[in-house]
Amino acid sequence: MDNEVRKGEEVEVRIDRLAFGGAGVGRLNGLVTFVPFTAPGDVVRARIIKRKKSHAEAQVVQIVAPSPDRVTPPCPYFGVCGGCAWQHISYARQLEAKQSLVQEAIEHIASLRGVAVSPILPSPVQYRHRNKMDLTFGLTPDGAPALGFHRPDNFRHVLDIETCRIQPEAMDRIVAVCREFIRQRDLSCYDPVRHTGLMRHLMMRHSVATGSLLVVVTSATPPAEATPEYAELARRLREAVPEARGFVWGANDKPADVMNVERVLYREGEDRIEERLGSTRFRISARSFFQTNTRATQVLYDAIADGLELDGSKTVLDAYCGTGSIGLYCARRAGAVWGLELITEAVWDARANAALNGLENCRFIAGDIRQTLRLAVEGLHGRPDCVIVDPPRGGMHKKALAGLLELEAPALIYVSCNPTTLARDLTDILGKGYRLARIQPVDLFPQTYHVETVCRFEK
Repeated sequence: MDNEVRKGEEVEVRIDRLAFGGAGVGRLNGLVTFVPFTAPGDVVRARIIKRKKSHAEAQVVQIVAPSPDRVTPPCPYFGVCGGCAWQHISYARQLEAKQSLVQEAIEHIASLRGVAVSPILPSPVQYRHRNKMDLTFGLTPDGAPALGFHRPDNFRHVLDIETCRIQPEAMDRIVAVCREFIRQRDLSCYDPVRHTGLMRHLMMRHSVATGSLLVVVTSATPPAEATPEYAELARRLREAVPEARGFVWGANDKPADVMNVERVLYREGEDRIEERLGSTRFRISARSFFQTNTRATQVLYDAIADGLELDGSKTVLDAYCGTGSIGLYCARRAGAVWGLELITEAVWDARANAALNGLENCRFIAGDIRQTLRLAVEGLHGRPDCVIVDPPRGGMHKKALAGLLELEAPALIYVSCNPTTLARDLTDILGKGYRLARIQPVDLFPQTYHVETVCRFEK
């Protein structure tokens, strides 16, 4: 076969590895071909759906010879809902692939050869591990009310689900109660194209430590003559799911199809849950950020604490600290922790959790990092001993990273959820006189291609 592969053509290809993004990768006479929902070692018949100069994209038509790493996905919606794209791959092979993704990014994007990546730390659980889930009220293709996830092939339609294998079983029961309620009450579901309909989103948060759940339902503002019976849904949830200790019904009239509570229409019970990592307690409100895999988060935070090499006296600057969970987890082994965060509500949560744990060596400042960084340095009376950076998936803003590097802290811990942006920022960090001392991947997201990486840099 030559390289003149055309769109619509069916080809046979052997899958050699997995790419960042989740697809399997094979070659057709040298042409890189991406095939989703395949496993390394698969031989598949696939149809070309895109043909570009550098690569092709294809869909599986038939598994000609399955990989020994292929397993039966336990989820009935696998391949349809758009999530958990690696359920068909053994967990051991998933870990190998994530380790390789980090290694490849370091070598091919950052152009660093011979860098040793520590063996990936696995998640303690592979299913039922998510402590937060966001579902959408919507319509199926035939117009029936649904509660589930937007279909990847048509954002307007929602895949109606009865179970999700990565959420706790109690959340399955919450979904069933809410679906039955809207159908019995004949409540309309929101159309993200026409911006019509009432019911919008369901968010659930779960505490591993206590088993309790917080349930948040959002809708458009209902007309006065057709106000839903808020208390009735709360009562049904209490009876079917005793672990659901808090219930909020909020209004959201903004057109963007994202979970948002503009104002509370009804509240019953607790408005937050409590979680624990080791001896540290966290009060988590509906909108607080907290890593979604609690058990694996402790593995991640232990890796960060190990990378900091704390001895009880060092000062730590936690840039982009969010609700301060990393700094709070490390505070008992530090001399002082200063957290910087743009979102004011997150800083309130961080301060409240510091007080909850009796941590008097923590300070959290809200505002743009260009101002808060100066305040932190003044408070520390000089540069910190360690800097923690845990940026969003897009990596660090160039100016923000440059400002942190100008501190010339002896140690810098970079926590990344994206190997490609990590490799990009790594080049800038090394260019400022740091050396890469340690790379530790951690799996927080089983059944997906996502991987966390903890890097220690030393001046």
